[in-house]
Amino acid sequence: MKRLMIMAAGTGGHIFPGIAIAQTMRARGWDVCWLGTAGGMEQDLVPRHGIEIDALDFSGMRGKGLQHTLAGAFKLTRSFASCLRILARRKPDLVLGMGGYVTVPGGMMARLRGIPLVLVNADAALLLSNKTLAPLAQRVLFGFPADFGRAAGKASVTGNPVRQEILDVAPPQARFDQRSGPLRILVVGGSLGAKALNDSVPAALALMPPATRPTVTHQSGKKNIDALRASYVAAGIDA
Repeated sequence: MKRLMIMAAGTGGHIFPGIAIAQTMRARGWDVCWLGTAGGMEQDLVPRHGIEIDALDFSGMRGKGLQHTLAGAFKLTRSFASCLRILARRKPDLVLGMGGYVTVPGGMMARLRGIPLVLVNADAALLLSNKTLAPLAQRVLFGFPADFGRAAGKASVTGNPVRQEILDVAPPQARFDQRSGPLRILVVGGSLGAKALNDSVPAALALMPPATRPTVTHQSGKKNIDALRASYVAAGIDA
């Protein structure tokens, strides 16, 4: 049985497309393992899908001060050795990078061991990690037409992977049939939340007469959930 190693960490924008790919590849007879970080949300999400995960003690180094950058550089150096050990133990036939800092040491060490590397670029612009790894990769798969940059010559526009449970959702005509009551709004700010939405949506809804306000479900990251709840309470809105 062939084995795929997926590298993704930190945000749902990297993790959930990786899970979608894992589901498809397992249905095609591949074994799938995962490379992530010790403290990322992938540690909770990935095992739920029956995927074994290895973790690196490594995080991004940009924009967090000199001390964090120096510590990050040390962890990056150490993560190369960790990746070599993980690759030797897992023996993947293909390594797939979904973008993000964890893909850099994993992708570099995969190529050092002669393992094919494929990158997924879900954003319209080429991710920094993918810019770094593009010269080493066999293919770079884009979610949107874009300036391929360093990936030119090995790029394909495939669209973004979507999990089967999303594809199975009934069409709007079926879901909204015979629905009554107030308008329902789902506010989505990404897996980590969006501060701009957390600040503006409660304030905007507070300006509406209570009788005409929609029912609100507001998704936020764990870090800001308490502040968001307080904002809705202060605005007098049940959300």
